[in-house]
Amino acid sequence: AQANIRLNRAQHKVKLTHVALGRVNGSFKVVVANLTAETIIGLARALRKKASSQGYLILSGILQPMAKEVLRRFTPGSFDLVGQRSQREWTTLLLRKRG
Repeated sequence: AQANIRLNRAQHKVKLTHVALGRVNGSFKVVVANLTAETIIGLARALRKKASSQGYLILSGILQPMAKEVLRRFTPGSFDLVGQRSQREWTTLLLRKRG
């Protein structure tokens, strides 16, 4: 991840941490979770809190058969599905928090 951040010259915009999600202070305009569907489901409540009003939540690392189950943890409710992209067996969801 560090190498990718440097490659994209985003050091001043992206911060990586090993701190548990529940211990991260504040909410953010963009939250990215590249995790398994099961992990995203387990962290759904915390992820919902970390996205600011009108902020984006990008969920990736999801196997296609699990995409609907992950989506159900965020919509309907406080998020709208903005986009969904699949490549081979993987799916990425782009959600926007209502505000």
